[in-house]
Amino acid sequence: MFRETPSRRQMALIAIRSARYNRRISAQSSTLSTSRCFRKGSKFSRNHGVSFQAEPTAEAVDDSDTIGRHCTRTYVLAYEGQCHLILGQAKQSIGVLETVLGAWPSAYRQDEGLARTWLATGYAHLGRIEEAAEQGEKALTIAFDAGSLRLIKALGRVNHELGSRRVTDEAQRFRDRLAIADQVVGRMGQ
Repeated sequence: MFRETPSRRQMALIAIRSARYNRRISAQSSTLSTSRCFRKGSKFSRNHGVSFQAEPTAEAVDDSDTIGRHCTRTYVLAYEGQCHLILGQAKQSIGVLETVLGAWPSAYRQDEGLARTWLATGYAHLGRIEEAAEQGEKALTIAFDAGSLRLIKALGRVNHELGSRRVTDEAQRFRDRLAIADQVVGRMGQ
């Protein structure tokens, strides 16, 4: 629990600062374990006026040598890009995400799809329709290949952003493919 409930904007700012803090830590070590992320995050949170009542339990931390290996510098930077997007800073988000996706590790395809979804949303927000559709298509292909319902649902934000913009052939093709994927997801949920 927080001493006072922070706003969405405050939480996004905290997440950006935390991502930057963790990025500096990850420069010292190629990966971060869950327990190290938590300890550093707790210190960060205390320094920025956010306190948590509960410490992690043994079940939550689990094996610190195996949990959190995906928390690489690239992964943390992708979430920094998402935080910029949440704050309405699409231009900064795009800059971070383009850089991150240029060096994305091939082992984390679903997370790549999520980062591409955020990038597509940023492009759409700035009216860069063809680029948004291209990234949306790439994320949708990853979602199909991985069978990821989470990615298909996340792409709904891109679809929403594109719905309020001029329609191009590429954007319409993406929206049509996503509509089919949404129908499949809907049937699976029944």
